[in-house]
Amino acid sequence: MITAILICAALILGANLVSPYWWWVMLIPGLFGLVIGPRIGKGFVVGAIAGGGVWLLASLYFWQFGGQIIAMRVAALFQVGSPWILVLGSGLIGFVGGGAAAASGAAIRAVFAGRKPAQKSLPS
Repeated sequence: MITAILICAALILGANLVSPYWWWVMLIPGLFGLVIGPRIGKGFVVGAIAGGGVWLLASLYFWQFGGQIIAMRVAALFQVGSPWILVLGSGLIGFVGGGAAAASGAAIRAVFAGRKPAQKSLPS
């Protein structure tokens, strides 16, 4: 699973370096879940850690190398107090977006493979 997280994170980072589009954090894990096809829960974990990790590290990188001024202004605009909340919020958005995309891809693969997506039954 660590290998899958690293591969997914490397693909997200590489795509973000090549093109400036934000939606790579959802497209790459979604395709990962669709092509590789882990279980839905495992797909969510892989996509969430990869997407959230890349966005959190990117936010920290931009903060360290000149993004303090704009982060402070945006924090003042949203009245959140500290710009670090924006950095953590960015990682959280990447976490949820990547996880949801990977889980959706895994669910689509499960449907087309003819098996039901894994569901836990409630005790009766």
